[in-house]
Amino acid sequence: MKILPVLFFCLVISPTLKAGEVKVAFTFEKRPPAVGLVYMKDDAGLDLKKKPVVDQKNKQFTSKVVITTPDSEIQLKNSDDISHNIYANDPANNVNFDIGLADPGTTLRKKVDWEKDTVVKIGCKIHPQMRAWIANIESRFYSIIPFEKTKLAYHAVLENVPETLTTVRVWLPGYDAIEAVLPATGRVELELIKRGKKKGVVVLSRG
Repeated sequence: MKILPVLFFCLVISPTLKAGEVKVAFTFEKRPPAVGLVYMKDDAGLDLKKKPVVDQKNKQFTSKVVITTPDSEIQLKNSDDISHNIYANDPANNVNFDIGLADPGTTLRKKVDWEKDTVVKIGCKIHPQMRAWIANIESRFYSIIPFEKTKLAYHAVLENVPETLTTVRVWLPGYDAIEAVLPATGRVELELIKRGKKKGVVVLSRG
C-alpha cells in the first residue's frame, strides 16, 4: 500500500525529469486578437477534477477560453437573467452543435467528441456579439492570455515544464496555428500570420 508514495518521490528527484520555465513573448504590429492560448502539445497528463464549464452572464461569456479534454463532458450554463443560446459551427474541424434556447438558471451538457488539439469558437444566436472558445487539449502546461485592444506586447510563462517536453503550440483566433520545437538553449522566433499577412511575432524560450 506504500509503493505509490515511494515511486512518486523517486520521480520527483530523478535528474532526467528536470523542470523549468517556458517563456512566451508576443509582439503585435496592430490591434491583437481577443485571446491567445499556448501549451506544450506533447504532454498528455491533464486530468480535470471538475467538469469544465461554459457560463454566460451580463450578455457575455464569463471565460474567453474554456479548457476541456477529449471525451470529457462540458457544462453549458446560463447564469444570466435573460435567455441565451450556445452553438458552434466549425466545418473545418467537423464541429457543429446547437443547444437551443437556454433559460436563466439552465445547465445543459455536451460531450467533447471532436479532435484533440482543436479550438472551437462558440457563440449565442440571440446575442451575436458574444463569443468564446473551447480548447480540447491534454496538456497540463498551458497559459490563456487575454489581450487588450491598445496593448501590443505581452508575456506569459509555463511553469514546471519537464525538459522532455519540447513541442509548443500557439493558437490565436483567426491566425495560422503555430507549432515549434524548443531547443535546450536559445530561443525560437516565429511570425504571427493572419490571412496570409504577418501581424506580429512570438518568441519562445526556456528559462
